[in-house]
Amino acid sequence: MENTPHLKTITHNLNSLLGGTLSKYKEMHCPELCLFQSINIYTRPPRLKFYFVDGNDEDYDLLQAAVRKFKGNLEWILRKNGQNYWVIEPLTAFNHHSNRKEIKVWELRDLIHLCDLAVEDIRPLTENIARNLGLL
Repeated sequence: MENTPHLKTITHNLNSLLGGTLSKYKEMHCPELCLFQSINIYTRPPRLKFYFVDGNDEDYDLLQAAVRKFKGNLEWILRKNGQNYWVIEPLTAFNHHSNRKEIKVWELRDLIHLCDLAVEDIRPLTENIARNLGLL
């Protein structure tokens, strides 16, 4: 019998923790307040897409510094996405979809591993960002 990994689940409170924390710093627009699309964390790699309604370069620089300082299971990045939006996501996920000329499907075991590590990083990443933005 094949060794099947134990799949994790996530509560809505944990899934929306990062988005909720950022909204305490500044009013923001966010199509989805959650890192994962649903309670099933394995549908796609985690990412938070947003922008601050009245944000300026200094706000994003502060956030960028906070994300870079974080030392967790994964390396996380803040990057510009389109004209208005910004994305916080694991560097591995960004590299996976940006360094391809054709659609590259995630190997299930790789996606499970990435998402499991991301779930473990949510609370400490959010606390690090909150501390660096002066919310703690």
